[in-house]
Amino acid sequence: MENMQKGKTAENIVKEMFESAGFKVIRYGYEHTVPSLADKENLITGRASDYIRHQPDLIVVNEHNEAFFVEVKFRSYKIADREIFNYPNCYVILLTKYGIYAQSTRFIHKIGSPFVHLNKMPPFRNIPQSIIETSEWKLRRKLGNETLISQLGEMVVEKITKKKLEQYKPSIVYLDKQNKVYHKGENNISKK
Repeated sequence: MENMQKGKTAENIVKEMFESAGFKVIRYGYEHTVPSLADKENLITGRASDYIRHQPDLIVVNEHNEAFFVEVKFRSYKIADREIFNYPNCYVILLTKYGIYAQSTRFIHKIGSPFVHLNKMPPFRNIPQSIIETSEWKLRRKLGNETLISQLGEMVVEKITKKKLEQYKPSIVYLDKQNKVYHKGENNISKK
């Protein structure tokens, strides 16, 4: 699957997750708002072009009508500096083979803060863990190396043993000085 298709798949997984959690979701990337400017053969230039080309992928609105910009990234190795544009009130949702993480662009750029589990970020704290786990299941199947058959097998084993199988899930995802993605921490999946 090519990178652009992976990006769209990741964006759809995140969109569905937020909608399942009761957020209003609006596609906001410039390919949706000004598709006539999204021509790869004739890229726009000028001072405003960075803001236009780097519009966050989504606007999510919570139950209190608070709106947040969301930029979705699926990466297993590296995020380039130019890929994390410092939009105000924007959160980068990072999908990796291990899970779904988030961080505010303000902290990524000023402090270099690590990405944390999605529901550790204040705006997304109330997203039920079951919805996040369902989205991670889709992520592993659609963008990872798991098949539907292996996931169904996992469900059968869980049903028979009455124990939830644990997936490795680092507690923190960092970007190092070269913006390479690396994982740190213990497995902190809640047991059911």
